[in-house]
Amino acid sequence: LEGSCAQRHEGWWSYEYCFGKSARQFHLETVKEGTKTYNKVGQDISLGTLETGVAGIVDVEQGGGGDADGGLARRQAARTHPHVFDDGAAIANTPVLGTTLHTFPGEPERSYLLQRFVDGDACEVDGAGTMGPRTTLVRLTCPYVEGGRGAGGGEAINQVVSVKEDSTCHYSMTFASTLLCAHPAFQPERPPLLRVSCTPLDGDGDG
Repeated sequence: LEGSCAQRHEGWWSYEYCFGKSARQFHLETVKEGTKTYNKVGQDISLGTLETGVAGIVDVEQGGGGDADGGLARRQAARTHPHVFDDGAAIANTPVLGTTLHTFPGEPERSYLLQRFVDGDACEVDGAGTMGPRTTLVRLTCPYVEGGRGAGGGEAINQVVSVKEDSTCHYSMTFASTLLCAHPAFQPERPPLLRVSCTPLDGDGDG
């Protein structure tokens, strides 16, 4: 997934997520010059850069204490996006900096990776002034298809599936990638193999 980016266009606003780097919101303007027509980025708003201390969420969530920065990251994220921390998922660290794995036993289609983006552009609200920097939580999922199997094989597909503003200046984004479908956390559990031994009915093995 390193280097992967995807965009989603919703009316006036468009959104972009780049794996492990940044999230942004922007407006595309149509420009006409003579016989040429093209789009250019007008208003461009940062929704944050990756918070590498988010791994501390795991330590605090599971009672391990965690460091001060990690604990603060969890409390801030839980306050702005509380639904992420009450969905019953088991949370584990991953080798990817700033990324945690959230799993549900027996329900691989609900598994996701989580990244938190902080220190985005300041958020101005009419009548309320500056509300502080924008933050975004991004869930990375496998795009399941009908029948419960992950969509895999062929060329990789990366897509920003949804974006919403959970609360003022705080966003949630879902990013689906077929590259995740091969990970064991996103695979259905396979039934255990059973060893079968046969014993002939008579002593000499003749039927």
